[in-house]
Amino acid sequence: MARQKLRNISIDGTDYLWGVRSTYELVEPHRSLYRRYDLFDAYARSERSSRLRIVFLIWDDGNSSTRPCIFLDGTGKNDVNLHTPKWAAISIRSALQFGWQPTAHARPLTIADGVELLVKLGYLASELVS
Repeated sequence: MARQKLRNISIDGTDYLWGVRSTYELVEPHRSLYRRYDLFDAYARSERSSRLRIVFLIWDDGNSSTRPCIFLDGTGKNDVNLHTPKWAAISIRSALQFGWQPTAHARPLTIADGVELLVKLGYLASELVS
């Protein structure tokens, strides 16, 4: 795994390191079909063993039911950009509400379906037109 450049953000008096990276999973080797995931990772600066990871399935060319899409805020005007501090703050605050304990030694939290998290937060999916 390549070393990820982490950014700093302060939320409610706690400093966090966070970053987003993409990864691919081979779905059908004989047809060279892949799934793409974006991984959001965050840590309290003081305790890096208690990681937050949110997994977003971005597209799946091995399954026609999952198409590339963008997420919009409840007004339908603003795209969700996982690479912005605004989204990092939303992700971290949501994880804290779900019980993430960023300063508890070795208590990581993985949210396996970031798309479902976005829906719970009131974001709407809009399919990309190719």
